[in-house]
Amino acid sequence: MLAGQSTGCRNRRFTFLTKSRHRTLTSFEEHADVAQPALAEDALAPGVFTNARRMHMPSVVNIVVLDIANLSLPDQMYLSTQMERCIEHLPAGVPLAMYLNTGLHSVLLQDFTANHDRLLDAVHRALPHFAALGRERFTDITTLRGIAVDFAGIPGRKNVLWFSGGSALSLNPTGMVATPSAELRLVYDELEAARVAVYPIDARGLLVGSTLPVLSAQHGLMEDVATATGGLPFYNNNGVWQAAIRDLLSGSNFYTLSYTPKNLKFDNRWHRVRVTVDGPYTLSYRQGYFADGSNITVPAGARTRLLAGNRTEQVEQRTPIVFRAEVKPVAPGALHPGERPPAPGQTRYSIDYLIPGKALSVKQQGAEADAVVGVGFLALDRDGRPLVQHASASPFPSIRRS
Repeated sequence: MLAGQSTGCRNRRFTFLTKSRHRTLTSFEEHADVAQPALAEDALAPGVFTNARRMHMPSVVNIVVLDIANLSLPDQMYLSTQMERCIEHLPAGVPLAMYLNTGLHSVLLQDFTANHDRLLDAVHRALPHFAALGRERFTDITTLRGIAVDFAGIPGRKNVLWFSGGSALSLNPTGMVATPSAELRLVYDELEAARVAVYPIDARGLLVGSTLPVLSAQHGLMEDVATATGGLPFYNNNGVWQAAIRDLLSGSNFYTLSYTPKNLKFDNRWHRVRVTVDGPYTLSYRQGYFADGSNITVPAGARTRLLAGNRTEQVEQRTPIVFRAEVKPVAPGALHPGERPPAPGQTRYSIDYLIPGKALSVKQQGAEADAVVGVGFLALDRDGRPLVQHASASPFPSIRRS
């Protein structure tokens, strides 16, 4: 299955080709941008959080990843300026989510919001930021796999704007970028299953006097990621914020085309796919697939899974559990019996949460039923390092069915 995007292609004829031969489409689906009800997020009190927006997502969502693993402090300050201008020119009502990747951790800076002040605050919290030590041990494969896993639970197509300073593999002692292609194949399948299109953007702008072999390898990998996932690369140009606006606005209307090859064989080869449309349009789509059998193990979030023997399997999309949580400090004397007071300089917090009843698992025992809810939380510092983590499954008192 391939997802392509273009603006103004309605009532146009698409042509699908492999090996220069016309192919019959299995399905054709148009996704138009439809206005969604706004979430009154500004009405939330401080310390109150909810993911209710994820139940009213548009057909395509935009996610910004600020990857500083290989981005110097001056380049981060340049990126901060470019992001400010991008948000300034972003039309009202376009929601974004923003993440920070330090190489060791990926931190959610701001969940989906169309509030420009909140987006600017997220940028200023993240940039500039000292990169984590030991980041050279983490590769773009780690980052891309994290993107696939983290965003698979978000419904619809995801456009991920990946701002970076090029592959972190250039930090190794030899200074050469050598990404294992076999591992990338698996990651590309995971991204396709999660319906993620990656738009790599070199946050350093126009580069002068850089090491040419490393720079060429980094930009080559950006091209590869974009080609494999249906995005567009952008590098060696100072128009960073203009490129971001282009990518954010161009994907609101798109088409999903699916084609099932006859007598599918896992021949471990790259099969190029080409889509054309009559008229002066620019298309971005996943331009092929590796028939190496890796796609039979894609995550369960895929809508259609391709199997050997020309078979397909329909898989149900995962939907998020809507919750509302309130985090507030506990008064010094308000402790439970037997609970130790916090150490000097520490503050204890309580978390009150509200979830829908249908999210509970119910164990029926005769006329009574036990409802069980699993809750987990993770507290991080500003560098993304975990401070406190806890997970438990708490039974509710038995309830009697009438």
